[in-house]
Amino acid sequence: MQKKLSTYDVFLYSILVGCVATIFLLFFLLFFHTFHFITFHPFSITEQIIIKDHWFIRILYYSCLFIVYCICSVVLSLIYFLFWRKRKEWQIGVVYGIGLWAIFYILFPYLFVDKLYIMHLPMKMTVTMFCLSVLYGLFVGYSISYYDQSVSMSTST
Repeated sequence: MQKKLSTYDVFLYSILVGCVATIFLLFFLLFFHTFHFITFHPFSITEQIIIKDHWFIRILYYSCLFIVYCICSVVLSLIYFLFWRKRKEWQIGVVYGIGLWAIFYILFPYLFVDKLYIMHLPMKMTVTMFCLSVLYGLFVGYSISYYDQSVSMSTST
């Protein structure tokens, strides 16, 4: 029973880590957009279909998009929870971030645009997104693995 409860605690903590990672990710994306390291605005994904006439609609749009980002980040942190939470090395989080970068920055645009999209982007944007993905993976991986290790040590004593 105690083992099942500790796994549930780590599961809930993984959801919390996903939400906090979203806040950090969006902060850094807005920061990098402000200083022209990246060419897209983090909240401009579906801005063409939203009517931007009223300030309340815009706030509602940003809030809903933040929730969508948060859900996606929670799903990514739960993927780490399911497969790699028992690994204690921080390098697993870095490899996870590199894998996320390869999937979302190389593979998805290639599948949807049918050309190698990365070749047409500025080098500073590619390097910035790579570093941000590595930091995201490191944060999610290290937080979940560390908490899992501390919970398992506290239940064994």
